[in-house]
Formats: sequence, structure tokens, C-alpha cells
Amino acid sequence: MKINISCAVLLAAYNGENWIEEQIQSILKQKNIDVHIYVSLDISNDSTIEILKKIIDKDKRVILLPYGEKFGNAAKNFYRLIKDVDFTNYDFISLSDQDDIWKENKLNNSWNVIKENKYAAFSSNVLAFWPNGKKKLIKKSQPQVKYDYFFESAGPGCSFAIKIHLALNLKKFLIDNYSQCQNIDLHDWLIYAYSRYNDYKWHISDEPLILYRQHQSNYIGARVGLKAYRYRLKKVLGKWYKEEIRKIYRCVTGNENDIILKKKWLFRNIYNLRRRNMDKILLTMLIVFNLL
Repeated sequence: MKINISCAVLLAAYNGENWIEEQIQSILKQKNIDVHIYVSLDISNDSTIEILKKIIDKDKRVILLPYGEKFGNAAKNFYRLIKDVDFTNYDFISLSDQDDIWKENKLNNSWNVIKENKYAAFSSNVLAFWPNGKKKLIKKSQPQVKYDYFFESAGPGCSFAIKIHLALNLKKFLIDNYSQCQNIDLHDWLIYAYSRYNDYKWHISDEPLILYRQHQSNYIGARVGLKAYRYRLKKVLGKWYKEEIRKIYRCVTGNENDIILKKKWLFRNIYNLRRRNMDKILLTMLIVFNLL
């Protein structure tokens, strides 16, 4: 007798009329996994709500959470999903943006890696694509290092698959620290930091399982090219990066001594802060010039 594996997909949406139906259909077509999609829609001024209602009328595997709340960004929307969705009876959860396209083996491959290697969570590289047909591999699968989770995410949250025991502990942590979490801009980074700090095994796969759509409305996106470097530089010079590290560290550890932002500690651990060699070099420069 075949045992069915079930996944609760948490989808955060806002003004997604151009993409959300294609994304949902790619999730519903996942192979060998029983899927339910829970959608949280930020108050929108397009036809997303009407599109969702039509999809739900045809397929009861899609569930819309009560509509009418303003979140303001994707992170707060995902925090709402994790807090409000009852995923107790699923084998694992996965996060979804509204505008990507999932390969039909995304969830099955993620689960198989988790199960066979006894990981608590999985993420992967993604294949970014643009309206003009351009594609680029976004590589996040460099070997993990001791403290990388305080300085970067495991990759885009849309690539995450999280086993249920970790998901339930993450829910409790989020509820217990909800006000503090609301101030953290990147939900995927916070989830990765919480998991790694608490010694959950996390695998970052080389295999891209998502077509990661790029368009003007992306909050983060692939961020490649000159424009992307300007964007990152502005964030760093404006101390956003430093403050995000501080907020995540304090939230996850409950400690306000900020030891990881002390120059001596940073230099002593410089090879254990970022996965990519170029990022290690850039981080060193930030420390030298007192930008971190």
C-alpha cells in the first residue's frame, strides 16, 4: 500500500493577477505529493481576489485565508501564514511566492532528500528568468559555514521545504516572538537563522527546482547586474544590512550583547560568516571600513 506524503504550501500574494494562476497550477500538478495551498492575500487593487475565488470554486485544495488585512510586505504576509495555518497533520510545509513556476518534481525531490538524509529542511538553487527569455542560475548551494545563517539566507524562501516537527517549532517561536519578528524584513533569512541556530540539519541543493520569475514588482528577486550592485550598496551604506543582522541575532538567540557585530569577533570568524568566497571578501571590506 502506497503511503501518501502531504504538504501544506503557504502562498503569500499581493496584486498578483498577472502570474498567480500559472503559479498555483504548477503547484497543483506536483507529482507524488498530496498538496493543499493556503493563500494569504494582502489587500490588493487588482483582480487577484476574483481569480482566486474562481480557482477555489474548481479545486478545493486551494484555501484562501480571511481577506481584508494590510501586511505591507511579503515577510509579514508569510509570518501570518505560519501563525494562522494549521499544518499539524502534514508531513512538511513549503513556501511559495505568487509569480514563480514550480517544476513538477519540486516537492517530491525536496521530500526525498529530506527523508533519505534525515534533514529537517531543504532549499535549492533557482533558475531566474526574464520576460525577454533570458535565464540565469542563482547559486546558493555553496558549502554551509559555521555562522552563515546570521549573515545570509539559505536562498529564496520559495525554494524552502520544512519537515513538520521543525515547522511546528518555528510556529511556536514565531507566535512567542511575533512583535519582534514583524520588524525583520526577510522571512526566509529569519527561518534559516532560527533553524540552524537550533541545530536543525538543513540541506541546500544544487538542483534548481523553480523558475524564479523576474519583473519590476519583485521585492528582492535575482538582483543581478549593475543596478543590483547599486541596490545592495545603498542598503549597506544605509546600515540596513547591519541592522537586519542585529535584529535576527537578537530575535533568534534572545541575547542583546551583539557579539557578532564586534570587530574582533568578526575578524576571528571571517571565513565562517558567508558561504561564497566573493562574499567573504566583500564582508571583510565592510568590516575594515566600519560599515558593519
